[in-house]
Amino acid sequence: MFAILRSENTGNKRSDYLILRFEIRTLNHIFDIMTSFRVGEPSTNSESASPFANTLPEILAKIFSYAIPMPHNLQEYIEYNSPLEKYPWPFLFVCKHWREVALSSPTLWSSIVLLPPNSHTGYTGDGKHGVSSYLSRLLDMHVKRSKNVPLTVVSVLSLSRTTLKPTFENLIKSQHRWRDALMNFMLNDQDITPVLPASGSESSRCVLRLRDLPLLESLSACCIYDEDAHEPLLKIELGPCPGLKQFKLFPGIFVRENEDVIHAEEDFLPNLRSVTIQVEDVDNGWQNLLQHSSAIELLEFRALGPDFSVYPTTAIGPFKLPNLRALEIQSAHVATVLQYFAFPSTTRLKLMDMEVRFSDGYLSDFSAVIKRMKLNIDHLELAFAFDDIPTFRSEILQEFLRLCNELRSLTLEGIPWNAFKLVCSTLTSAFNSQLELSESTNQESIELESTLLPKLHTLRVHIDLLDMTDAEAIDLACIYDLIFKCRERFPVFRLDLRILWLIADVGQSGDKILGLKASLQQSLDRLCLDHRVLSRSQDGFVICINGKELCAEESGFEHEASGGIELGSHFKQLQVQLGELEEEERTQA
Repeated sequence: MFAILRSENTGNKRSDYLILRFEIRTLNHIFDIMTSFRVGEPSTNSESASPFANTLPEILAKIFSYAIPMPHNLQEYIEYNSPLEKYPWPFLFVCKHWREVALSSPTLWSSIVLLPPNSHTGYTGDGKHGVSSYLSRLLDMHVKRSKNVPLTVVSVLSLSRTTLKPTFENLIKSQHRWRDALMNFMLNDQDITPVLPASGSESSRCVLRLRDLPLLESLSACCIYDEDAHEPLLKIELGPCPGLKQFKLFPGIFVRENEDVIHAEEDFLPNLRSVTIQVEDVDNGWQNLLQHSSAIELLEFRALGPDFSVYPTTAIGPFKLPNLRALEIQSAHVATVLQYFAFPSTTRLKLMDMEVRFSDGYLSDFSAVIKRMKLNIDHLELAFAFDDIPTFRSEILQEFLRLCNELRSLTLEGIPWNAFKLVCSTLTSAFNSQLELSESTNQESIELESTLLPKLHTLRVHIDLLDMTDAEAIDLACIYDLIFKCRERFPVFRLDLRILWLIADVGQSGDKILGLKASLQQSLDRLCLDHRVLSRSQDGFVICINGKELCAEESGFEHEASGGIELGSHFKQLQVQLGELEEEERTQA
């Protein structure tokens, strides 16, 4: 067979003969081996034909372990459709040897995933095959088979009020072995019957006490707030938990202090390094957590509430975080929120300010906070209010940007077209002035040259086109003219420009939208043919047309960028990239 498949010979008859004879001998040898398998004993056949089936149990168990998500990768468990379809369960149904190895390997069963049963589980209805019974049986099997190995517990449950508390009580029987835990509770929409606390009991809600979790290293908790009972479904009681390193607190959870130590300033969580807090309209007690976690190094804070009801009074704050290395805040009135925290001036900041009213007053107030707190801002995103008409002066904006001398990434979300032009004009005029000053030998001039965004490498702009005229749209190449000086100013600079189209019957007529698209089509064609763009193609300058419809993006479908320029009816994205993508990723890493 090998000889037949050879495409050409060597040109030497004797060499071809020797090669052919060698290949024939090889085939005969393989045939003899296969024949011996067929006529030999069954045990010999099994051992020779499938040596992997008789692999040593400890080696096979190690191979099985690679199919299990690593500790702390809790998000992978949430994507399970059914726990019984994921490992280690499939190992039980391959052969007797695999089943024995899987059942005798505690580590394979140390990840407990509790999800609402679906049509694949066969557990529906009430009685002995009800949801609670199904979850209890699954939990008991994992706890028993994992023996004394530390546990990873992922509980994403949608239950009735009558079954949630018993299921939770059964779950926490093994809490002394928990290493990683993700709690996500919600009430079944079909259950509208309230359950009142029993006489003498604290509540019908679930309580997780940190002092009962000696091995816990990471905790993530999220619940749907029970408006009927006016209290969260899950309460977390602070207490000594020396092993906890990561805490993610989402809405629907309330963190409370132990009444016995409510006045103490003891640091219950001495090794807590990473904290994520998301608070919405209702206070979830996040202040209690920060008061006893001074070792935090990474803090991500998202406040999605419309007002300041979720924030502490001045008597409680600011929260002292002396070891904080990175702080990310996503909130309205970011400048005000920053003042609730006390951290070193070396802390790297990633800020996203929501519903910004861009004005001289906003910029001046933000500048005052930057000066007073000596902020070190790495990334800044300003999301403009939909109905806002920015009114600011170039000199005020320049003063604000000069204070952000560590800024590496700037995003302007939903900025009106006229405001964007003013921002670009402010940037280019400032850069031109700096370039002129840098030509002087005066030392003071050289220092001035580096005062405006010396480290900026990424500018992302999402433009609102409601106030753009056809004339402006047809001359979109002016954007390149405005930022060309910026590209010369920086060794690496990237502009990500996204144009948002509203639905035709919102804010603009259909004819207006079509007119803008036609104008932009012409403008983009011109921009792609610009000789300056072509000359920069070897220097990291790329124009990338990448159109994605909003509905497809939300559905999780990805579309490859087409070679031509095509704008959709609802949403399209134009990306103009300056600088190498690898450089940006390397800088962010």
